[in-house]
Amino acid sequence: MNIRWKPSSFSGVVLIAITIACLFMVKHNVHGISKEIHRLNNAIMKEKEAIHILHAEWAFLTQPNKLAKLADKHLDLQPMAGKDIKRLSMDNLISEANQTTDKPGAN
Repeated sequence: MNIRWKPSSFSGVVLIAITIACLFMVKHNVHGISKEIHRLNNAIMKEKEAIHILHAEWAFLTQPNKLAKLADKHLDLQPMAGKDIKRLSMDNLISEANQTTDKPGAN
């Protein structure tokens, strides 16, 4: 019993072997990409949780009554007197700038 391989049969077997090898490679690549997507999704979830925690901390730290207590404790703020309020105009700004440049040691 002698089996003769025709060229078309041999090329068909080679084509099937190449197709199987390509499918295996594609399957392996898809599996790797799937793992990477899973890893990235986990990292995104962790970052979203961290951002949520930071928003909660920011809301806690910037409460107006908490800020007022800290300002009273660490800043020496006094109410403004009427003499501290000035009207700004370009003439006033220019004259004040000229006065500071005319003083010795200003440069």
